[in-house]
Amino acid sequence: MKHRKISANVTVIHLAKASVLYSYDTPVAAYIPSAVNEGATAGYVRTSKKHSTTTTGHINKWIEDTCDRQSPPDALEITQDDIEHIAQGGAWQEKFLWSPLGGVIRIIPRPAQR
Repeated sequence: MKHRKISANVTVIHLAKASVLYSYDTPVAAYIPSAVNEGATAGYVRTSKKHSTTTTGHINKWIEDTCDRQSPPDALEITQDDIEHIAQGGAWQEKFLWSPLGGVIRIIPRPAQR
């Protein structure tokens, strides 16, 4: 795990399966290379939870600065719980699946059978 401080209140932590953006001490966005497709998200996800204007600015700037496309993509909005799942090293594939028609299908795991 590598930490990279971008500014006073912005840090990126590079995990094995994702890079996670923290604004202050809260994970708010991520880049998941395995989720890259030809769609608009380009592997970027962001929290759907509304934080401060400053945090929104942190997310937008990070995507703009790190995206290799000429115009930055819209990041897919996912729940804060899902961002935290990714930040804790959870696999993207365990919770989501790219639809062949575009977009994301959420996978809800079945409870373990007894």
